[in-house]
Amino acid sequence: MKFLTTGEKLRNLRHQLNIEQDALTQIGVSRNFISMLENNKRELTESRAMQITELLRKIAEEKDMDFNIADDYLFITPCEEAERYCCTALDNLKSLAEASAIYEVINTYNLNSIRPRYYLAIADMLFEEKNYSKAFINYLDSLHSYMDIKEHIKMPYIYNRLGRCRSLNLDYMEALFYFIKSYEASLLYGDEKTKKVVLYNIAWCNININNIDSALHYINRYLELCNKNETFDDYIRGTILKADYYVRIQEFELAEKIYNKSIKLFADEYNPLLGYIYNNLGDIYVKINSTSLALECFDKAQSIIEKADIARLSHTLIHKANLFISTNDYSEALLQTVQAIAYAKSFKDTEYLYKGYVLLETIYEHFNNNEKLKQVYKDMLNLLDDTSDANAKMKIHAKLSIISIKDNKLDTCLTYLKNIVNM
Repeated sequence: MKFLTTGEKLRNLRHQLNIEQDALTQIGVSRNFISMLENNKRELTESRAMQITELLRKIAEEKDMDFNIADDYLFITPCEEAERYCCTALDNLKSLAEASAIYEVINTYNLNSIRPRYYLAIADMLFEEKNYSKAFINYLDSLHSYMDIKEHIKMPYIYNRLGRCRSLNLDYMEALFYFIKSYEASLLYGDEKTKKVVLYNIAWCNININNIDSALHYINRYLELCNKNETFDDYIRGTILKADYYVRIQEFELAEKIYNKSIKLFADEYNPLLGYIYNNLGDIYVKINSTSLALECFDKAQSIIEKADIARLSHTLIHKANLFISTNDYSEALLQTVQAIAYAKSFKDTEYLYKGYVLLETIYEHFNNNEKLKQVYKDMLNLLDDTSDANAKMKIHAKLSIISIKDNKLDTCLTYLKNIVNM
């Protein structure tokens, strides 16, 4: 895409109105001056540009022609016009397919001030599409581009999104690094909104890596910023995290009390957060062998989530599968797990897709089905491919090597062992 110089614009406008250069001398300049302008041998001042624009509008009106140009159209440079185009295009960007033209303009006119906005817009779009690996790359490009132009206001947001991309791809250790960077940046640049969000994310990440004491510290700091009357959903999310902390330290009674107390606060019976609470409460009842109460909670959760947040139905189905495993009903557990995996795949929920594979591992071990087990382990490795969790990968390769020995496939076993050595 090419943006015109002042001379090219003037010549085009004159041709549109079908007038000679002499017609523009009415503003008190010579024909030679107009000629030099059109050949980009003279620069146009803002006042002269406005005079010519008004004259062109007057001539168009006399000719009864549609003529609509901005006051500064003749005065702005091609680079400035390219920048305006990119800003407008990025504000109205609807798909990734539209982005290539913007990128071409940024490179052609070396618009370094727009480059970080471009990468950020692409990253946000990829994130919404749940393409977290590609989103991560574009967030990094945006971060570095903002650093290059010494603009830091977006740093807290970008660091948080980098952490989200890693955590949603199950790389919790790397995610925690970016979340902490986001928290530090939010303090430095006064971003209270991101500060609150990232405190939750730090707590959640610490729970997932079993860093329990740190998790409680950040949960409490997050809850200090929540008010159940003003930010009810935020308060409930923090409460769920706190209950999860007590589950992790096996204080099931305390967690149960927190959940039952929270249930009474809901005015909307189809708030998805209520469904998550019933999920987690059911999981507690599984752990304390209250099977009927657990199933009752899971059924309540499913009825809410099917209406309010179908994308997370896999969570409830995973919990139900765990319940059936605890009662040795492996056939029903398999049915629930297969359904959960289908939903998790459909909605690109990597966390619960992996949890589904973990359950399949338990189920196929019970049925002594090594062929199915091998496929499950390969599916797990595919999910972990983009993470830095070498320990989890090594365990899976070790399990595959054991199966290979049982199948008397020593060459295959050696391959898996070599993979472990090379990690």
